[in-house]
Amino acid sequence: MVKSSDDSEKKKKLKELEVGVPIVYGNVAFWLGKKASEFQSHKWTIYVRGATNEDLGVVVKRVFFQLHSSFNNPTRVVDTPPFELSESGWGEF
Repeated sequence: MVKSSDDSEKKKKLKELEVGVPIVYGNVAFWLGKKASEFQSHKWTIYVRGATNEDLGVVVKRVFFQLHSSFNNPTRVVDTPPFELSESGWGEF
């Protein structure tokens, strides 16, 4: 099978293609109320998302979250979308 010059040209163009994908990162935290313990007073989620909630799995392979050293395993890796982490803790970000 002989490749046409059109096929070669298409591949070349794809190699030089740049795509911009807006990414949003942040967190939300909720106070657990008066009955919560001093060390577990908030439920929070930290995240990396597409700007319009699109699937980032096609452009992001993994996300590393560095938590406070007081957490067990303070460096967390999320390998699949949604790229978010939820925990309970003594405060909020």
